[in-house]
Amino acid sequence: MINVKPMPNENLKKYVMNKTPNPIGEYSLGDITVYVKEALPDSIDLHKILHFIRSTLPSEFYRNVDMIYIGRFPFLNAKQADAAFQDGAIYLSNQQTNSHDFVSDLIHEIAHSFEEVSQEMIYSDGKIEQEFLAKRATLAEKLKERGFKIDQHNFSDPEFNVGFDRLLYNEIGYASLTPITAGLFISPYAATSLREYFANAFEEFFVNDIAGVKQLAPSVYMKLIDYLDF
Repeated sequence: MINVKPMPNENLKKYVMNKTPNPIGEYSLGDITVYVKEALPDSIDLHKILHFIRSTLPSEFYRNVDMIYIGRFPFLNAKQADAAFQDGAIYLSNQQTNSHDFVSDLIHEIAHSFEEVSQEMIYSDGKIEQEFLAKRATLAEKLKERGFKIDQHNFSDPEFNVGFDRLLYNEIGYASLTPITAGLFISPYAATSLREYFANAFEEFFVNDIAGVKQLAPSVYMKLIDYLDF
C-alpha cells in the first residue's frame, strides 16, 4: 500500500490549458521515456500533462510501462482507437481532440499496465468480477426490454470478446447505450469486459469524479482506496 492521495480532479485544468508547442523528441515520465514521433497539436502542453500525471499517480501504478510513444500508428487506426497498451509500451495517437481526452487516454492505458501485473491484488477476492457480472445481467435485461436481439451473446463471460464488442459498438451503438447504461456503468465502454470495467473506473477516479466511481463501481473504488491507504 502507498499513502498518497490523488490530486483533486479540478486541478487538471491548470495543468492542461497552457498552449505550448511540443517538439518531436524525447520527454520523460519519471524513469519512462516518452517519445513524440509526430507532434501533438500546439494547444496540448505535454510538459504540463506529464507533470499532472506525476503529481496525481504514484509511480507504482506505471511500473509496468517501459515506453510511451506518441504519433500515428496504423494498428490504432485499424482498431479505431486513440490509445493502447501492449508489450510494455503505451501508444497514443497524436491526433488528440483536447488535453482532457489525452490525459484520460494515457491514464486509461496506465490502468491496463497496472492491472496486468496486479491481477491477484485486484481480482482475487472476486468482488469486482461479481459486481461487473451483476451489472452485465442487468444490462441484458434492459436490452431485451428494448427489443435488442442479444440471445447469441454471453453476458456472463467477463473476458473481452470481439462479437460482444461489436454488439455494443456497432449493432447497438454507444449513442443508444449511453441512456441505457446511465446509473449502471460509468460509460458504455465499461460494459465491454472486466478489464475495461476496471480501467474505466481507474481513469474516472483519477481524472474526473471520484464520487462517481464510489457510486457506480464501488468495488473498484474500495480497491483503489485500500491500495492508496487513505
